[in-house]
This record gives sequence, structure tokens and C-alpha cells, in this order.
Amino acid sequence: MKYAMLFALALWASYSNAQVYSCKTPDGKTTFQAQPCESGQIQTEQKSAPKGASLNPPGCDHPLLGHWRLTHISEVLDKDLIASDSQKWTFSPDGMVENDGFIKQDFPYTCSGSEVVFKSAMENKLEIVRSTATSMVWHSIDFTGYLYVER
Repeated sequence: MKYAMLFALALWASYSNAQVYSCKTPDGKTTFQAQPCESGQIQTEQKSAPKGASLNPPGCDHPLLGHWRLTHISEVLDKDLIASDSQKWTFSPDGMVENDGFIKQDFPYTCSGSEVVFKSAMENKLEIVRSTATSMVWHSIDFTGYLYVER
């Protein structure tokens, strides 16, 4: 089962250092986002969002935006963790997730409360079990396992 779960994770796939970009538009408006600024905007890279800025996508109860990397997996929450660094995800505010694992691809996602749905060739669902600004535990509903991720 452990190897099947690793293989399933290969179908999905956050870069290790969290990055938040402060982007200033020509009209003076400042936004904070997980992706680099668009052409014509002034960009500064920051390690964390300023007070009051949210890394929660619309409808999501957790700070999902930005880069995440898989550190461990397990079949039972907080037991028998297996180290893994094969998967990376970057969630953007436009509803796209970049998968940088065994297969590099981009696909849409949605987040509602604590549920994240990846809309790739196979729709995959995750439940965010717990989160901080720098780590999360995801329960894979489709593959019956837990994914431990960090920024």
C-alpha cells in the first residue's frame, strides 16, 4: 500500500521556500500573491505576507497559496511516517496549481473550506486536516493516506 500511495502521488504533484510577492501596479495599487508580478508592475519578493494579507484562496479556510513540498506520507495520521521529497506544488490565486513532481503539469483546483479538489485527468480530493503558515497535513480522500507538506 505504501508504494501504491507513492505511485499515486506521482500523478499529482510546492517548492520548499514560501514566497510572497508584493506587486505595485502603475496606478499605485499593491497586491500580495504567490506568483511573480505581471509585466509593468513593480515587484519585491518577501519571505512572508504582511500583516492582514491573506494566503487563503477564495472559499478556502487555510493558507494554501504559494509553494509546498511533500516531506512525509503515512497511512495513519501521525504514525509510521515515510520520508518523501518527490512532490512539489505551487497554488496560485487564479485557481491553478503547478505540479512539479515526476510529471510536470498545471491544472485547475478548487478549495472549499478544508476540501481541495485537483481537476486533472483524474479528479483528486484532499482534506486539509491541520495547517500553519509553514506546514500542513493533507488527507488524501482518493488514495486513503496522509501527506505532510511544508513551505
